[in-house]
Amino acid sequence: WSTIFLQKWRHNSQQLIHGWNSTFNRFETGDEQLVRRPLFRDRSFTDSLSVETERKLFKYFITYPIIGFCLLFIFGVMIAVFRFQLQFMNSFLSLFYIAFYIGDMDKLQEQLATLLITRQVIGNIKESIVPFVWESY
Repeated sequence: WSTIFLQKWRHNSQQLIHGWNSTFNRFETGDEQLVRRPLFRDRSFTDSLSVETERKLFKYFITYPIIGFCLLFIFGVMIAVFRFQLQFMNSFLSLFYIAFYIGDMDKLQEQLATLLITRQVIGNIKESIVPFVWESY
């Protein structure tokens, strides 16, 4: 099986050499030294300092901004959820208190009607009077 593998390897190498228009063939010359192609750029021939610089640039200009954006997004979501919870507590805590702690259904009905009518009136004022006043001045 090793003979078949080596023959396939050499055949594949010959195809690549022919496809790349390269005249160097390590198997024909028997030379283990590799001839460098003039247009080939390998990282092993470049400065190791440039690789470090590239990594630092990637870290500072791509990684850290993405992490910062994600943290800001999560912070914004946390603030939005906190505001929702606070608004919910301010609006409906009295209803839960009346319904489950006191147990007075007449007072609960009165409180619920007051809350709903007040919200409807405030919503109508925001939709009609505020734009009218804004356009007038």
